[in-house]
Amino acid sequence: MIEEIIHLLGERNRYLLQFCSLNDVQINRLKNDHYDQISEFYLMRERILAVIEKIELLIEQKSEKITGDISDIHKKEIEALLAEKDETIKSILNQDLNILASIEKQKTNIISELKTLKQGKRVISSYRSGIKHNKVDEKI
Repeated sequence: MIEEIIHLLGERNRYLLQFCSLNDVQINRLKNDHYDQISEFYLMRERILAVIEKIELLIEQKSEKITGDISDIHKKEIEALLAEKDETIKSILNQDLNILASIEKQKTNIISELKTLKQGKRVISSYRSGIKHNKVDEKI
């Protein structure tokens, strides 16, 4: 039973590393201003998280069935797998902060461009209508 749990802990770590790799790919895309696959990125993340959630449920179910002592060797294996999980999750959190910062920066740029475009349209529409303003550059 404990070997099954250790295997599941390893599988969970493998999926967390896959999640981390997916984030790395997306971070590189965002650095190169490629935001076109962001929906697919989030869909893949959700799928990986769903698998991790199922693995954690299995770990919990199998852990409840353990009776007796766990050998020192198994304890060390479990501790190492849990430490690996913690480090991977820390990496994922840092990656998520980078991803969110990149998206926020792009959002700010788009909003700024839209404001500039809107102001330009107002100036052109004022010019075409023959309305004269003392200060065209004034924000409305």
